[in-house]
Amino acid sequence: MCDIVTGLMVAGTAVKAIGGVKTANANAANAAYQREVALMNAGFINEQILDAADRGAESERQVRSEGAQVVSTQRATLAASGIDLSFGSPLDFVVGTAAEVEMDAFRSQQNTAREIQDLEQDRYNVLAEAGALGAAATNYRTGGLIGAVGTALTGGADVFKYRATL
Repeated sequence: MCDIVTGLMVAGTAVKAIGGVKTANANAANAAYQREVALMNAGFINEQILDAADRGAESERQVRSEGAQVVSTQRATLAASGIDLSFGSPLDFVVGTAAEVEMDAFRSQQNTAREIQDLEQDRYNVLAEAGALGAAATNYRTGGLIGAVGTALTGGADVFKYRATL
C-alpha cells in the first residue's frame, strides 16, 4: 500500500511541476506575441509620423501659395485703381496681408510639429511597452522553471516525510 501512495505523491508532484512550466510557457508566449504586436504598432506610428510631416509640408506650401495669390490680387486691384503701392497705407495693407500669410504658415508648421511630437511620444511608449513585454516573457519562463524545481523539492520532501512515518 505504501508504494502506491508514494507513487501517487511522486506523480502528483510531477504533474504539478509540469503544469507550472506549461502555464509559464503559455504566459511567456503570450507576452512575446504582445511584444511583437507592440513592435508592429511602433512601425505603424513611424509611418504616421512620415505622413504627418508630408501633410504638414503640403499644408504650409498651400497656405503660402494661396496667400501669394491674395497679395497679388490686392496689388493688382490697388494698381488698377491708380494707387501707388510703394508707401503709406496701401503698402501697409499689402505688407500686413503678407505677414498674416506667414503667420498662417507658421501656425501650420507648429501644428505639424505638435502632431509629430505626440506621435513620437506614442512610439516611445509603445517601444517601452514592447521592452517590458520582452522582459515579462523571459521572467515567465524563468519563474516557471524555478517554480517547477520548488514543486519537485517540496514533493520530494513530502515523500521523504511520508516514508519516514512508516
